[in-house]
Amino acid sequence: MTQVNKRDQFVTIAIGVMVTVLVCALGAGWFWWRQANPSIAAPAFTVIGPIVSSTDKYSVSARIALQTGGDNAEWVKKNNTALRAILAAALQSLEPRQVHAADGLLAVQNQLLGAIRQQLKTDKIEQLLLTDFILQSDT
Repeated sequence: MTQVNKRDQFVTIAIGVMVTVLVCALGAGWFWWRQANPSIAAPAFTVIGPIVSSTDKYSVSARIALQTGGDNAEWVKKNNTALRAILAAALQSLEPRQVHAADGLLAVQNQLLGAIRQQLKTDKIEQLLLTDFILQSDT
């Protein structure tokens, strides 16, 4: 029978401990890196429109892009009908003079986004962008 030398046994145990420590260190480094660099869902844009609305004072046509986190894009698609109705109603309450002001389009974007957030009670839409906007009025 062959006897295992104590030195050979020590080398085997030492190599096993070093491999275990190396694997633990690599695992801890990977875990730290994942915590420091979380994967962020890319923004998703959903285009709604054109939405055409008119009143006695003006007519408006708008195509609107809604920015959400990638995980909320499906929510926008499911609520497309409600979003269109809210946006059409909000476009009917515009003031043409407000639109022609220096920050008029920004104010319109904020007003439309506020209407969506208020009526649907959600903050899933991060930003609303007017991609096409035509306003025809007498003023």
